[in-house]
Amino acid sequence: MGQYYFFSKKPELIVNTRVIGNKIEINWYPIDPLQWKSGLKTGYTISRETISGHNTSFTPQSILPKSKEWFSVNTKPEDGVIFPAGEILYNPNFSIPSSENSDAWDLKYNYVVYETTLDQDLANAIGLGYVDSLISNNAKYRYTIKHNQSGLTNSIEITANPGEVIQVPKDFEPNFTFPDGKSLSYLNQLSQPFVLKVVIGKARPLIDSIVLRWGPSTPELWRNAMEDGYEIYRIDEKDVKTKVTSILPWKEDRFTQIPLSDTLALLAASFVKDKGIPQKMEN
Repeated sequence: MGQYYFFSKKPELIVNTRVIGNKIEINWYPIDPLQWKSGLKTGYTISRETISGHNTSFTPQSILPKSKEWFSVNTKPEDGVIFPAGEILYNPNFSIPSSENSDAWDLKYNYVVYETTLDQDLANAIGLGYVDSLISNNAKYRYTIKHNQSGLTNSIEITANPGEVIQVPKDFEPNFTFPDGKSLSYLNQLSQPFVLKVVIGKARPLIDSIVLRWGPSTPELWRNAMEDGYEIYRIDEKDVKTKVTSILPWKEDRFTQIPLSDTLALLAASFVKDKGIPQKMEN
């Protein structure tokens, strides 16, 4: 389990970590838009200590946003959120809803920083995220994020168990606001054809247990679940929610135990081993 740090005053730097497969994703953001603005130029430094378990080498990393040229080469309008985020940062002619000049950075902060809390790839591109792949299962790490311009820091501890998610401070909920309440991702969603994105489940009671089955409704959700897995929660009659377990695809050594006569299981294994993208097959 992770260790939480509590604040006696309003927190200044929020840090989130999650264990996805054999990697730890870290993203962070200052709650002051002007701190975020200065961090775009001076960046952040992330360092790591091993608290318990196998100690793998980690050199402190300097984190800066991707350059204007990077966004020009690697994004295009149809990419959705990441393209307008780059435009907000670098294109002086990019139109955002009208506001007083003094509020312009507040608007940019709300639009861009909010999206980095939802998308790790965007957090990495904006300079508010890092993915640590040099970890060992079950080891416990402490990450420290430093705002290079102000010296503001915050630390977070997490154990490298798949599905582990920690935020520091634990109970902090940001208050991002947008004109008409519409974020970039919401506007992007409105522009897309309607697709029902859900996990559809079934439950079957037995004498001493309940059998659960489920499946995602889109190929994209399925691909993501190949890495992220699923979490199962149970709610009792008093509406108390308890996490039952985390579910990830089998590892390869379990697939080798499938009988050769079970062709459907072998087909499923080939899909999972190939990250859910079968060769020469449609979605």
